[in-house]
Amino acid sequence: MVGIILAAGCGTRFSEQGCCKPLLRVNGKPLIAYSLENLAALRVREIVIVVGKYGDEIRAAVGGAFRGVPVRCVAQPKPLGIMNALFQAAETVDDDAVLQLSDEIFIGLRADAPGRFAEADFLCGYTVPENPRIICENYAIVCEGDRILHTVEKPRAPVNEKKGTGFCVFSRDCFSLLRKKYTAASGAGDLCDFMNLLIADGKKGVAVHVAEEEININDPDMLAYAEQRLERAGHE
Repeated sequence: MVGIILAAGCGTRFSEQGCCKPLLRVNGKPLIAYSLENLAALRVREIVIVVGKYGDEIRAAVGGAFRGVPVRCVAQPKPLGIMNALFQAAETVDDDAVLQLSDEIFIGLRADAPGRFAEADFLCGYTVPENPRIICENYAIVCEGDRILHTVEKPRAPVNEKKGTGFCVFSRDCFSLLRKKYTAASGAGDLCDFMNLLIADGKKGVAVHVAEEEININDPDMLAYAEQRLERAGHE
């Protein structure tokens, strides 16, 4: 199994900080390091980072390996969203893969979460926030039991307590389908578009409670919150 980190966004809300978002310092280390640590702990054989505008900076900061795991970067030529970024990775990956977003931090990540992969074509990690309205800023997972029926990007209202995250696991068959279905005319698409494409093709997706909390660093306020939350978690 390989690890994939999506780090091709422009991070325009952080332009005043003078660097790309994946390299912002959070509790003394680059934000992307949290995703790298998660994947290394899962013992993936390789980590593929999809990069864009700040590709050179990320390559220089990460290097060719992380904790003994080989790392390589794949370019996303245009900022066409997550589905396109996954397609760029899929062009070079012929294996099952664990996905991470470079701007996510997980508190209490469950290392055994990918264990249910044997019963599905893909897994979608979720958390249960104290305030369900947060789901409306992310994506919702509509399920029958744990089986995913479909996903909804930024729903108008929460459909249940599940907040979708960027921690997902996909079989090589999922990427094979993406290579067949995605074309240059497909344009931009988000993570929900990809999962709904898989479901429409008959692929089985399972929702897995993946962590105590997921923090998406999408603005300076969330960056400050992440600092405080990580510090608190270190004392718990």
